[in-house]
Amino acid sequence: MNNILIISQDEKFTGFCKYIGIGQRQPKLVIGDELSELLKEKNVTVDELINLVGNSYRDNIKRIIDNKEQPKPKLVEMITNKLGVDKDYFEDKELENVIVTDNNIIVAKYDTNDRAFEVKAGLDEYIKSCCKADIPIILTFPKE
Repeated sequence: MNNILIISQDEKFTGFCKYIGIGQRQPKLVIGDELSELLKEKNVTVDELINLVGNSYRDNIKRIIDNKEQPKPKLVEMITNKLGVDKDYFEDKELENVIVTDNNIIVAKYDTNDRAFEVKAGLDEYIKSCCKADIPIILTFPKE
C-alpha cells in the first residue's frame, strides 16, 4: 500500500504511515489513584480490600495503591469482582474515540466513539478513491 501523509488534527504531527485505525481499549498500567477513589466510594478500607481478595496480596495491593506496581490481570479481576464493578472498570473506556496510525500515534480525537467511526469511514472512502486514481493520499482530520 502507498504511504499515507498524515497531518494530525492539532497539526502537531505530520508524517507518513502505512495505515490508520480506531484506537482500542487498553488496561491502564497504573490504577492506584482510581482504586483509592473506588474504595472511598464503596466505603471500603485498604485492609478490608486485602481481606476480600486474600492476605497473600497484601504487599501487591499496597504497592498498587501507591502507584508503585502494575497489577496483574488476575488481581484486577479479583478486585473488580469483590468490589462489584464492571471487569473493564480500570480500562480506558473512551479510547475508541481516537484515530491512530500504525505506530499508535493519536492523530485525531472526537467527542464520541460513533463520531470517530464516522470520520474513519469517510477517510476510508477517500483512501480508496486515491488508490484507484493512483494519486498520493494526504489526510487531514476534521476538528470538532
